[in-house]
Amino acid sequence: MRHVIITGSKAEAMYDDVLMPIFKALGVVDVKRASHIEWDGHEWVATFIETGEVIARGESRQGVVELESDWIQRRLINESRSSHER
Repeated sequence: MRHVIITGSKAEAMYDDVLMPIFKALGVVDVKRASHIEWDGHEWVATFIETGEVIARGESRQGVVELESDWIQRRLINESRSSHER
């Protein structure tokens, strides 16, 4: 399940082609890469670009993609909760 976090006039989500028509209808779309996955010679490693934090690793690229997706979704939810508590 994908989460869209709306704060004021800003909507954030992990990119999914299904969401693009909605974002285009809302106005300006700004898509930024949150992470990248690379083979380090031994295993696949997903890194969060903003902090350089390794967020997933493993022998299966698909498994790392799934872990990366779960991590980013949890981060979006946690950031949303934190901003509502302020």
